Amino acid sequence: DLQATDNIGLFVKAYSHTWDTDYTRIYNVLDESGAVTGDLQIRNEEYASSLGRGFLDVGVGSYPYANLGTPRTLHVAYAVRL
Repeated sequence: DLQATDNIGLFVKAYSHTWDTDYTRIYNVLDESGAVTGDLQIRNEEYASSLGRGFLDVGVGSYPYANLGTPRTLHVAYAVRL
């Protein structure tokens, strides 16, 4: 962060988020004729970036700030997601 004066500043933010998901699939069990037996097959799954799946969010944002006098304040935002 850079605060040049009491009225002017620049704030910079860099971030990295890794999104992983664990989930459960529930299937009906069928017999040889295709009829539902009433039993369930439960499969726990993982959708993780460590497995080559999932989601990685990386970016940088800059936020200039200028106090233009009471009651005016100017905020400008710019963000880049890689």
